[in-house]
Amino acid sequence: NNNNNSKSKTNDSKNNKEGKKSSSLPFGKKKFGGGSASVVSLGRPIASFFSAVPPQITVMQKRVTDAEKEVDKASTDLKDFRIRNEHLLKSAEQLERERLEKKEKELEKERGVEKTEKGVEKTEKELEKSEDKVMGEEKEEEEDEEEKGS
Repeated sequence: NNNNNSKSKTNDSKNNKEGKKSSSLPFGKKKFGGGSASVVSLGRPIASFFSAVPPQITVMQKRVTDAEKEVDKASTDLKDFRIRNEHLLKSAEQLERERLEKKEKELEKERGVEKTEKGVEKTEKELEKSEDKVMGEEKEEEEDEEEKGS
């Protein structure tokens, strides 16, 4: 493949010499001491100079492509991690909320029990007072009856 290209380039440059005197290259013949500024003056076509470079370029391109893939994967992993992290944070917040609500309910029950106990105690005291009143009234009545009877 390279041989065919080099022959065609050589033929093209010969045709250029014969047909056109002006070169499409930016530099002129004067700079090279009267020599031709064409590719042939270099001894071989420009393509042959680059024939050794593409393997290095492809290796570098492969490295770049691999690095880009790694970056994309890392980016995706980071997004996934952030999503999982947000989900876990929300779950943790929800669990904490539920735990606090449960604790509040337990405290309310305890307060209710305390209130009920206080209410029972109050009721018992009121009952004792009313019993004492009733007993006191009964005693007074008994004493009154005894006084009347005597």
